[in-house]
Amino acid sequence: MKELLETISRKSIELEDLESQGKTVTNDWLGNTPVSENEILLAETRLNVKFPKDYREFLLITNGFMGPNDIEPSFSKLEEVNYLKKILPEINEIYQIKELDNAILIGGASEEQQFLLIPPSSDSDSWKYWKFANWIPGEEEYSDLRNYFEQVLEFLVDSNS
Repeated sequence: MKELLETISRKSIELEDLESQGKTVTNDWLGNTPVSENEILLAETRLNVKFPKDYREFLLITNGFMGPNDIEPSFSKLEEVNYLKKILPEINEIYQIKELDNAILIGGASEEQQFLLIPPSSDSDSWKYWKFANWIPGEEEYSDLRNYFEQVLEFLVDSNS
């Protein structure tokens, strides 16, 4: 995952899309200092969940990640992560999608698009990964966090073609 995030960082900086958004990048990296395992455990206790393995891996690489362009959400620092209904309750009220009731907002809290983790509703279910925005007809679902970032990179590469 770290190599994928580093590649996204370099490609985004190469495209110079960040400067047009008024974002400043240092060290060719869109991420932040990683969190510790203990910080993850504290956040899991606060939210009463056990994060999926790939999101835990992401946090151990970077505590948040700047959006690489103006259509991808930035990922929040762990201390800002919370349930969607606590941060943006109007989304739950407007859309009334059952999965949003327990959605955890991990990106895009103050942006036009959000990235959500949907906890499993039963032991046989798995986590869901959604990009959600008013301009998307419904949610965009990804198989996992790596799948999302791979598609982000693909879009960046195609943008440069």
